[in-house]
Amino acid sequence: MRTFHLAFRGPAATAAGVVLVCLYCGFLAGCGDRSRPAGDPPGKQAPASSPAKKSGGSPSGARGTEAEARAAVKSALDSWAFGDSEAQFEKAHPGIKFLDYSRITRKLARHSIGTARRDGNSFEFLVTLTYQEEPGEVTRSGTYTVVKNAEGEWEIYGGAK
Repeated sequence: MRTFHLAFRGPAATAAGVVLVCLYCGFLAGCGDRSRPAGDPPGKQAPASSPAKKSGGSPSGARGTEAEARAAVKSALDSWAFGDSEAQFEKAHPGIKFLDYSRITRKLARHSIGTARRDGNSFEFLVTLTYQEEPGEVTRSGTYTVVKNAEGEWEIYGGAK
């Protein structure tokens, strides 16, 4: 009778065994019935809900509409132009996450939101931002990418260079 021998001996064999056990446990953790919330008994199905209900009644489901995305960008830029802190913005607009590092170091004097295009589940907006700087105003063009996440919050990132 032939026996199977590992190519590893000593600590290497132990490490290989630990890795295999971890992979197996990871595989098991990924298996199961995801159609019911944790704690519900097997056989009980989670109620079906429509995508429009999750996204606040939007006819296009969780993605949102261009008008909603544009309104989110406008809210974020208006808040920045008025000099609101990040905390003030998040309190006033809990469903919008705005990430533009220029907000930390620059004062926004005015903005213009231009053409938009849909790119899969996101929107991309062309923007013109005018910053108030020491020698005067500086105008830059750029883009903001806007996505509605699974929790129904808008995520905005990008900016002008």
